Order: sequence, then C-alpha cells, then structure tokens
Amino acid sequence: MEENGREIARIDYAVASPDEIIISHTEVNPEMKGQGIGSKILDAVTEHARRNNIRIIASCLFVKAQFTKHKEKYQDVIA
Repeated sequence: MEENGREIARIDYAVASPDEIIISHTEVNPEMKGQGIGSKILDAVTEHARRNNIRIIASCLFVKAQFTKHKEKYQDVIA
C-alpha cells in the first residue's frame, strides 16, 4: 500500500498452489501504526481471494490473530 509515492504497508505472500496463498508477513510503517492499515490491506487481499476462489494460509501472526478474532468475516477464505 502506498501513499504519496511511499510505501506505508505491505503483505508478503507466496503462491502455494493455483487456489492457495500463504501470507507470511504484514508490515505497517511505524508512523502509520494504530490506524487500522494492517486490517485494510488484509481486507484487500481477502477480497481478491474471494473474487478468485483462493484460500489463504496464514503464517503471519497478525493475520492469524485477525482470522481468530474475526472468524466470521474471514471463514470463507481460510485454508
């Protein structure tokens, strides 16, 4: 995710198979922490996964926590 040409957040992932990705890391610029940006980029990846019938394997602690905390929101994409 960029703002004014600079990276403010990122999600690192790998393609595990044609219908699964592994999210390994989420990072938010320290200046932007606490503004819900990590959740916003996770939601963008989740919407992409839904549109493309992709399941998500979470190895990132943040994503694992979000999947647990908001299971009803993400249950359809959790591998």
